Amino acid sequence: MFIRSKSRFTDSLIIGTGTEKKKVTVDIDLIHSARSIRKARETVAEAQQQALKDPSSAAVQRYGQALRSLVAAVFGDKQADELVSFYEGHYDSMLNDIMPYIFKRVVPAIQRASKAHARQYRKGTRHAAE
Repeated sequence: MFIRSKSRFTDSLIIGTGTEKKKVTVDIDLIHSARSIRKARETVAEAQQQALKDPSSAAVQRYGQALRSLVAAVFGDKQADELVSFYEGHYDSMLNDIMPYIFKRVVPAIQRASKAHARQYRKGTRHAAE
């Protein structure tokens, strides 16, 4: 018997710049990763606002670290480091390429899984109360 996890998201993508290509994979449990991804998104938004107000190197560095933490929440620490290296530390380029994928593929999958989990939880709670 094979049971496929309903809360697991697995995908791979290839990022290309000129002649270089980098394959990265996503393999996360949507329910358990939701909190860390949501927190990382909030940290990125705060760091971005701060970097816009104060374009000092320290604020820009915090913004880069926040972006790296979001990428790590989705792709894992090892692949986040590989992506930073692939983009040669140019976080703005990484942001432009990776964020649409995260917001169009990963975040909607998290939202669907969270809603399904909540429905299942409510359904289970009603059955237990009867």
